Amino acid sequence: MNAARRDCTIPPHTFGQYRIVATGKSTPYGGRARQQLTIIVANRNCAQVIDVRPWADGQRTITAVCELAILSDAPVFVSIVYADVDALKEVTGPAVVIEPVAWSGVLGMRDASPPIR
Repeated sequence: MNAARRDCTIPPHTFGQYRIVATGKSTPYGGRARQQLTIIVANRNCAQVIDVRPWADGQRTITAVCELAILSDAPVFVSIVYADVDALKEVTGPAVVIEPVAWSGVLGMRDASPPIR
């Protein structure tokens, strides 16, 4: 959408385990530059990384990773929000890769054995 945000949609009828990798890049213009990157899935924070180590020169990349299991008949909305202080964001905005991860297909399990008497 812009240098601070990117919105994506995972299509309806999607199921499986996925990994979302987001990156943001900035170049500082002051000696106290900072970065923050957040991955939001279905209006909930899935991952947030804050780098408060100041830097004064050269481009710096920050990365956040979210892993999730999806079983949905509706689209799932993903937003990447990138913020920085005393730095200039890369014009193309945050990058995002959504990739499937191998999974067993099991959505949940628990031990329901009766107590031994």
